[in-house]
Amino acid sequence: MRRLLSWIWPLLPLLCGFYIPVFIAVLDDVALGSIEVAFSSVVTSIPVIISTVILAISAAFLATLIGAVDALLISGVRGVTSGRLRFLWVPLLILTFTTPPAAVASAIQSTFGSSFLVAGVRDEFGALILLSLRWAPVALAILLGLSLTIPREQEWALRLLPPVKALKVRWQLQRNWRRACMLLLFLLMLPAAEIPSYAGIETISRRVMARLTVGDGLSGWILSAGLAGIVGPLLAWLMPGNQWWGRGLKTLSPAGLPTWKFASGWWILRVVPAISLILILIYTAWPRASEVELAKSEFLSALWDGIIEIQRALLVSVLSVLCCWRLAVAKRKWALWAWCLPTFLPASLLGLSLASTWGVHAPVFLDRIPWLLSLAHIVQLGALSALAGILAVSMIPEEEANAARFVKPEIACWRIFLPRSLPVLIPASIMGAILILGEVESTLLLAPPGHPSPALE
Repeated sequence: MRRLLSWIWPLLPLLCGFYIPVFIAVLDDVALGSIEVAFSSVVTSIPVIISTVILAISAAFLATLIGAVDALLISGVRGVTSGRLRFLWVPLLILTFTTPPAAVASAIQSTFGSSFLVAGVRDEFGALILLSLRWAPVALAILLGLSLTIPREQEWALRLLPPVKALKVRWQLQRNWRRACMLLLFLLMLPAAEIPSYAGIETISRRVMARLTVGDGLSGWILSAGLAGIVGPLLAWLMPGNQWWGRGLKTLSPAGLPTWKFASGWWILRVVPAISLILILIYTAWPRASEVELAKSEFLSALWDGIIEIQRALLVSVLSVLCCWRLAVAKRKWALWAWCLPTFLPASLLGLSLASTWGVHAPVFLDRIPWLLSLAHIVQLGALSALAGILAVSMIPEEEANAARFVKPEIACWRIFLPRSLPVLIPASIMGAILILGEVESTLLLAPPGHPSPALE
């Protein structure tokens, strides 16, 4: 019984938060809808699908390129990111990812005008730039992991080469990682709806939400099934192979890294968007003299609400990460695939499914508790949690994994593997909490009345 419970509990949040409500909602819409009308509606959505794919590919390519150059200079050149200024430089690099897109878009529009984000070729330039700058820090984090897999002897040999030649070799070593990173970012951007909506771009996610809310739910589910058919095989290709343990992830000090005169120019260029964002936010949020007291009270109220919401976000993120980490320890690849899939589907699909199934039949006293919102956020963090679980397992030496076979599986899991995995699981939980605080779609659909939300405020 204990073994059965340990096998089931990592899947319970996923089943209750995604697959069961989605299955029930699909059955209801199939019973009420018309297949012919739904397919004709899907055919009219083909141009939207093509434009969404083109936007996602372009943004993924640009974000991967920016992140690849960042990772190349951080791992191969000694500069501001390896000295004392890294405590200032690194927050500036990740600011475009940690700031909620709603705050970025509203600040830009209020400063430069509502038409600023829709300027450019086919009105997609603004969405392309915002998506690329938002996800470039994620590409940086993924590609920076390459430096942890390079053998120590090869790393020291690279540090003895001339700077330009060493950077060329590192760029060649990045090739397979860049391909996988671009594919992952493409999957993450494909269901993106929030940022393109600020630029006036209709995407698959917006079309799915429109169909599910105007009474044409069956066509929305067919569009979602098509999106899942694209994402599913690509996601399966990204899953790890037979080697899970002991990949030898090691960190080296920046001692011995060469300097390159052009690196500082790149870093200055990279922090321009973050500094511009800070200045725009200050310009738009700075109150007039007559509004100072009101601004202070609103700030203190929002700060208190944010502190309360951070606790829930951390709890939700930790639960999601632990579930996927437990599956990674057990090497249950297809269960991790099932956890990842909801992340790459429209958030509105998940929110509407939960609201129309569990939300309708739940007791009234639960209406003021954000349990549906928490369940949705647990599921939406599936890809991040699965990636953290796989990376955490990869950091465990193979010798320790083999030695742990001589003790009970649960003891090995929680007393041996968990302490070794904390250097990965803790940052992943913090990153998940940051993403939850900036999430808008599920919050709008599932948050109880009066629930504090930093992204909406």
